[in-house]
Formats: sequence, structure tokens, C-alpha cells
Amino acid sequence: MFRKKSVVAEPAYPGIEFVSTLYDPLVSTIKETDAEQLNSMIKEKLRQLGESKEVDNTALNEAFLCAQKMAIYHGVPGLIHYTNLTMLSIDRQLAEGEWNQTQGFNALIYLRLAERLHEQNPEPDNRLVQRLMPDERITATGYWDQKREALAWKVGLRPGEARLEDANSAGDGLFQDVISESPKQAI
Repeated sequence: MFRKKSVVAEPAYPGIEFVSTLYDPLVSTIKETDAEQLNSMIKEKLRQLGESKEVDNTALNEAFLCAQKMAIYHGVPGLIHYTNLTMLSIDRQLAEGEWNQTQGFNALIYLRLAERLHEQNPEPDNRLVQRLMPDERITATGYWDQKREALAWKVGLRPGEARLEDANSAGDGLFQDVISESPKQAI
């Protein structure tokens, strides 16, 4: 049996850096760059997390690293994984009685970045997301608004709140920075 050999790719979005407490220099320890393999790694970490009887977040943290790597190399699918992992992390933190509001706010920024990247390059994103995450219907009407609203509610923000608008503005600014540093994209 032959194992698919991973191809080392150039990052599509090297300007995506995970800010504040969310940026983890350990992302560079993940050598994998193939979207399918990274997706499998995230799913495996989530499986491990689901099987664990302990509150240990090691598998979740490792899944975050894989999602960050996927975002840097493949954009939208990694950012969607990152958002989903943040929602899971907030649920786990709330169950423990405390949570990091900055983490949720930053995920709103990355969700807006995903939306803007998708607007710019929809067809390749649609195919890749459909292949990797068929439950994520990014082509559905209202997908991005529904995703943002679900995350905002977890973070404690309501539609129209200034802080939610701040996250959208920050995501738009990050989009401009990321695109200007992207070797394969040009505005």
C-alpha cells in the first residue's frame, strides 16, 4: 500500500498571522502543507478530543495549529476550521466556568477575512471546502452572516453592536494586508 506523498507548497497567504494570544509560533512545527492531510489531522485531533474523558486541551490545541497552517497555505478552509475550533473551545471553556473573550473576538476577525478571501476567489474555495468540509455550505445564501451571528452569540455580542462592527473592520484591514503579501493574489 502506498501512502500519498505530501507536496511542500508555497503558502498562498503568508501574511495571515494569528495575533495576540492566538498566534502560536509552533505552527512552523507542522511540516504538512497538503490541504487533505491537514484536514485529516484536524479530524483526528477532534476524534481524540471526543474520546478523551479528561479536560486536557492538547488535542484541541494541536487542531488549532493544523487549522492555522491550513489557513496560511489554503486560506478559507483553514479559517473556517479555525472558527469552528474557536466555537468548540469557547463551549469547553464555558463548561469550566471561564473563557477568553479575546479568542472569540479574534475568530470574528478571521471569519471576516475568510469571507473576503472567498469573495475574491470563490470557485477554487468552493471546490476545496466542498471536498474537505461538505457540511460547510459556503455557497448557501446567508452562510457568512449565519456563521458570524452564531460566533457572535457565543462571544456575547449581538447584531449591530459596535464591537461586532470593529471585528468586521479589522477583518477588512487584515484582508488588505494579507492580499498585499500574497504571491498568488493581486487586487
